[in-house]
Amino acid sequence: MLYAGRWSTVALTPHPLLPQELVATAPNQRNWRGIILALLVITFIISMIVVSVVVLTPDDTRTPITGSRFTLEDIVSGDFKVNPFNGSWLSDHELVYRDMWGGLSVLNCESMAVRLLVSNVTFRQHKVRHYWVSSDQQYVLLAHDVRQKFRHSYLAKYTIYDVARGFSAPLTPTPEERGHPALSYAAWVPTDNVTHGRGNALVMVYKNDIYYKTSAAAETVDRVTTSGQPGVVFNGVPDWLYEEEILSNNVAMWFSRRGDRMVYATFNDSGVTATPVTYYQPSGGDTKYPAVYWIRYPQVRCAPPLLHTYTPTPVTYYQTSGGHTKYPTVYWIRYPQAGTANPEVTLWVVNLRDIGVASANDLRPPTGLKSDYYFTDVSWVDEKTVSVVWANRHQNTSHISECVDGLWYCSESHVQEQAAPGWLEVQAAPLYAADGRSYLTLQPVRDADEGRFQHISHVDVLRKQLTPVTIGAFEVLELLGWDEPKQVIYFTAVPQGTPGERHLYRVNRTTTALYRPTPECLTCPDNSTERPCLFGKTLMGPRMRYYVLECLGPDLPFTELYMLPENKLLTLLDNNTAIREKAAEMAWPQVRHLTVPLSEDQEAAVELILPPGLRDDEVTRYPMIVEVYGGPGTQQVTSRWRVGWHTYMASGRNFIYARIDGRGSGNRGQKLKHSVHGKLGTIEVQDQLKVVRKLTTEQYFIDSRRVVIWGWSYGGFAAAMALALDNRRLFRGAVSVAPVTDWNLYDSAYTERYMGPPGARGNYRGYEEADLTSRAESFRNKNLLLIHGSADDNVHVQHSMLLSRALVKAGVTFRQQIYPDENHFLSGVKRHMFTLMEDFIERCFLPPKRIIDEALEKLRKKKKID
Repeated sequence: MLYAGRWSTVALTPHPLLPQELVATAPNQRNWRGIILALLVITFIISMIVVSVVVLTPDDTRTPITGSRFTLEDIVSGDFKVNPFNGSWLSDHELVYRDMWGGLSVLNCESMAVRLLVSNVTFRQHKVRHYWVSSDQQYVLLAHDVRQKFRHSYLAKYTIYDVARGFSAPLTPTPEERGHPALSYAAWVPTDNVTHGRGNALVMVYKNDIYYKTSAAAETVDRVTTSGQPGVVFNGVPDWLYEEEILSNNVAMWFSRRGDRMVYATFNDSGVTATPVTYYQPSGGDTKYPAVYWIRYPQVRCAPPLLHTYTPTPVTYYQTSGGHTKYPTVYWIRYPQAGTANPEVTLWVVNLRDIGVASANDLRPPTGLKSDYYFTDVSWVDEKTVSVVWANRHQNTSHISECVDGLWYCSESHVQEQAAPGWLEVQAAPLYAADGRSYLTLQPVRDADEGRFQHISHVDVLRKQLTPVTIGAFEVLELLGWDEPKQVIYFTAVPQGTPGERHLYRVNRTTTALYRPTPECLTCPDNSTERPCLFGKTLMGPRMRYYVLECLGPDLPFTELYMLPENKLLTLLDNNTAIREKAAEMAWPQVRHLTVPLSEDQEAAVELILPPGLRDDEVTRYPMIVEVYGGPGTQQVTSRWRVGWHTYMASGRNFIYARIDGRGSGNRGQKLKHSVHGKLGTIEVQDQLKVVRKLTTEQYFIDSRRVVIWGWSYGGFAAAMALALDNRRLFRGAVSVAPVTDWNLYDSAYTERYMGPPGARGNYRGYEEADLTSRAESFRNKNLLLIHGSADDNVHVQHSMLLSRALVKAGVTFRQQIYPDENHFLSGVKRHMFTLMEDFIERCFLPPKRIIDEALEKLRKKKKID
């Protein structure tokens, strides 16, 4: 009875697994002597329970819990959601942002004067979701009526707002286009030349073709491309694979500094097999049939024969969304699986002053990349030179090249190769010097026996010579700026020994064989800091005179403005006052960070989120939930401030909530990260089991009999695999949300980066060992909850269905929840999902049915009940 931890429920409610006829007996069968004896026994048991409660309950008078405990409604309502800083730089000293009234204001960092650019009335009228200010600040582009497509992409209507006249006009691709069509993308063409009316040119993408408008007031629109084909050929916007795994953006266009030239990408997905995804919710019309969306999702060419029988299944949407038709809609998503054909990609450079077919030139990759390659980023060195970063399909070799006006031939200036086992991360464009003769880039650098860490390197283009600028057992995450006159480089890095922190650094570029300057941390707190910022995000000004620091942890986020080079605090931009006032009224969980040894030279980072009333000197034991992600190069244990389901379970339900970063996690060097290459689902999952076993043994307040694990996406795969490999019954159950169950079926770029190619000529054994569908027998007599959205474009519901089929075929019982018409993020069903998970976890802690049956059988034999 103590498993549930709810005394009143156990005392008053019959166990759901007890046969109902055993609850009461007929009056003529009552044994009064037995009843009196039973009452005495019950009285004794209740007395013992009361004594135990008094003895074991923490003394709240010694450590009182101040504030209200969190409820699930506090989490799903978004009352404690902190929106990211919405500002951007207009110039080297002007910052535009949404003000507290919802309007658009501009802050002059030199005078600290604020002027209103657009009132909140305009934003309310159009229900604006996004905005962009033109280079000459005469117009503002407003995005509204937004419909999300995938993680980064969306369709939206765009309106041009004239600041001086207070006039709004719809943005359309062609004058003859009636109404106000939704566009895949629209933006101002960035330029450092705002003279002669060239500061408000526009580019847009409509039906996968690019259109260019010389100015906001221009009556004509030039069509740059004509090959666009919805769902098949994409111009200026990425297809699904590049949006999700390579560019992490909704745009594939890059402009020269003066805005006269543009590079754009064309993605031809005609070679990628189309898979229909059926949506059950009709999109309009009179039909009752569901809408079908087709996804190009080719099967694995090198997979075992059985896999070739897996035909794509439609995702059906049941509920109508409006209009007259009741038929479902079919979308096609080009989705290459591991080992299958990728989209064909071409980069084009075009002169926007002379748009025409003849003016477009393709940028061809270096000779070392003849076919089956990726490009990872593009930038302009000057008006006549484009830099492109390429990678081979295996993603263990990258090429940085410069393509020069004329023939636009791309020559390599640096090639980086990653020895096995391992991979290269998606590489960003370098930071070039003003003369284009050298650049800064991030490259792995060896640090003695500690292995390789990502650091800043300087590359001489002509000599093709690379020189490390920073070195040590820490990771550089991002290059923010290069102040050439002062020879100072600004960057974001993870400090050595504290991988959960993020700070802004600067270092002198002057490096010799005998001298390497030590980086200076600009945001690291000292003992005098009132509220230390341990997890910062920096928005660097164009000329590095100012920067915005968005402090994201460990406490509630705030945003400040600093001046360089003095690193002087100028003002507080946002304190999140409204949320801060609410937060002061709540009972927040305790957070502790610790490490657990994995081997002689490797350790796991652990975060424990504890109930507010937990004390170090008490003997009460609490149930524990382990949240796992475990994806290669990712990190869960950080100093970032977070509010979520974990907050509610720790504060409102008195659960311990754990996160564990073991081998394979990021920001602690390649030695730890690359240890999972080619063998996903093994080492990182074993570390979860090892650390949980260690925690339940050494942390007295954890109830080892009440531990569950859950995860989402890659974490769903890791949670299910942990339950399958759990031979010591550490976990009473697992919740697997949107899991990958067979890596042959996931997308090519992600899977092959970490697993290599599939099939007999590739990593056949690694794919087989990571296949959850082949481990159905390992889930027998274990509690598993499988959750998936039927419209998941990232991890298709096919993954859960195949695991479900394997479990059913093996005769293994489990619970499954499919959410119709929900994608990978399950945004519309969070309340239902978390309630379901909570109920499932409570049931996991109940005694198994066989134990209850055995107890009932013993009672019958002793004739205690009839």
